[in-house]
Formats: sequence, structure tokens, C-alpha cells
Amino acid sequence: MSAGIKWHACFDLLSGKMEWFKTTAASTHDRKCFPDIFSLKGKLIIFDWGDWDFRLFHAIALAEGFFLSRVKTKTVITITEVILGLNKSLLNKSLSSEKLKKRRGKIIELMGKVGGHCDAKCYRVIGFWNTTEKRYHEYVTNLITMFRRRSRRRIKSRTPMSGHVREQPSRQAR
Repeated sequence: MSAGIKWHACFDLLSGKMEWFKTTAASTHDRKCFPDIFSLKGKLIIFDWGDWDFRLFHAIALAEGFFLSRVKTKTVITITEVILGLNKSLLNKSLSSEKLKKRRGKIIELMGKVGGHCDAKCYRVIGFWNTTEKRYHEYVTNLITMFRRRSRRRIKSRTPMSGHVREQPSRQAR
């Protein structure tokens, strides 16, 4: 028989200040140890890959907080929008599709539907190829990319210099 305790804590990364903490039995799931969910407004919560569920992600998003976590191995994610690194033919297919395994070495980014059928939500999913394990490590978040590929195309079409500031020689100097 072994005994243990678990320390649940939240730190402000900018100040280093501890926001809250709680100690529990080692077997207590982190989901049961959160402070009032609305105190997470504007905060980024980084989870270990086993210590969350999609209801918690949804609650954090409703409280205007942010989350980031590695995706659990058996999580079912349906691709709803391809942002980077995948073929559009994978839309509405599972992220764990056999076709995805052929994409080695690329970063992938997509919007994916997660959770049960009646309460499914779409979140951003980013995958990084792990050369040692020969598979992707996917991360789920509600942080949205500010400049997606298609947004960049729109910006380029509006500004011929693509956002670069460059002094033009005057006509008189020619």
C-alpha cells in the first residue's frame, strides 16, 4: 500500500506569484481541484495530457480563459477545417486516419471537432512530427492563430509590400 499527496497550483508566469493551490490525495483528478472557473478569465491553463476533459475546456472558454494541452492518445478529433500541412480531402475524417501517417515531418494545423455528438466543440489542433516515435504529437487549444494562410493572402493582395516598410527613392533623386 502506498500513500501520496498531490499539489494543484496556479502560478502567474509574469510575476511568479502563486494564484492558488490545493493539496489532495494523489488519486484525485485535477478536474476536481479547480478554483472558481470564472477566476480563470484571461489566464492560460497548461494541462498535463491526462488531466482534463472537454467539459472543462468548454467551461474555461466560456469564462474567457485559455487552455493548451497535449491530446490524449485515443481522443477522437474530426477535422473540420485544414489550416496547414494537410490535404483538404481529410475534411470530416478522424485525425488518427491512416492517410495522416503519410504526412511525416510536417507541422499540421487544423480546426477539429471534439467531445460528444450533442456537445461537440471546435478547437485548434496543432501537430508536430516526433522523429523518435515516428508519429505526431497533437496539441489542442482555444488560442486561435492571428495570421492564418488565407489571411496572409488577403493582406498580400491589399499591400504590395506585404507589410514591409521600405523607403522609396524620390523621383527627384533619379
